[in-house]
Amino acid sequence: MELTENLKNEFISSFQRLTTSINNVIDNEYYDYQQVYEIHKTYIEYCKAFQSINCFSSVPLNTKIKFPKQLIKSNWAGKATTKEVFLFGKYTRRNYFFEKKVKEMFEEMKPNLQLIYMHLKNDSSSNEKYKNELIEIINNQPKIYKIKTLKENSIIYTLLILSLILFFLVAFIGTDLKFLFRNTEIGHAFSYMINLNDFEFRIPEYQKKSCSIFWNEKVIYENGKINRKNISAARYLYGENFIEIKTENFSKKYCFYKYNNWDYFIFRISVYNDECAFWIDGKIQNE
Repeated sequence: MELTENLKNEFISSFQRLTTSINNVIDNEYYDYQQVYEIHKTYIEYCKAFQSINCFSSVPLNTKIKFPKQLIKSNWAGKATTKEVFLFGKYTRRNYFFEKKVKEMFEEMKPNLQLIYMHLKNDSSSNEKYKNELIEIINNQPKIYKIKTLKENSIIYTLLILSLILFFLVAFIGTDLKFLFRNTEIGHAFSYMINLNDFEFRIPEYQKKSCSIFWNEKVIYENGKINRKNISAARYLYGENFIEIKTENFSKKYCFYKYNNWDYFIFRISVYNDECAFWIDGKIQNE
């Protein structure tokens, strides 16, 4: 397509409308989603139309600038007007993340539009140095965008991996899943760091204050409360261990053997009047 004087004037008019729209958004701080979307769409179409002119076909322009997407498309992504606040109240909010992305998009458009303006105005060769600087900036934009996207994605993937690890830890520690790994290196490693023993105390309300339970001289239950600090301190003893149950009426001691210091179990202790029982992994223990 050849560049005629009328066509050139149309390009200049379109250029002015586009830059005015961008400046209005920035000056008014009103980042309406649909309006910004139309500006982005117009910019892409304008650049492609500009390059379709024979004399401008070799001008490097970035037509791959991405529009910042939102998970929820809000018409009030910028500073809301009084009318919108009145009509929509609390649902009118300012989306600073979207604003930031739009400002970055406008900054990417800026050198491209400056280069177009210089060609339309037929600036003399005295500005050749500045033109070359703009071309270099434009040529580097895809590379910068790729690096930025890679960085953002790496943060997202890191957070995702950390979330999965946290989910696994909660599931591992808080459920019976941990007992599936009891004889594995994973179970050994976690048992070294944290207490994986599972305790259940079945004691009537009226006996809780008079009942004390010991694990290797450490009080693990007293006055109706579990002492998790002492459980953690007593859990890693290799060899012969004992659980002692004391009330006002009796005292009973149960011995068991830990073949590895990292071993962990499901303990169940039941106290009722003058009787008590002790289970390890569902097996009742004798005194």
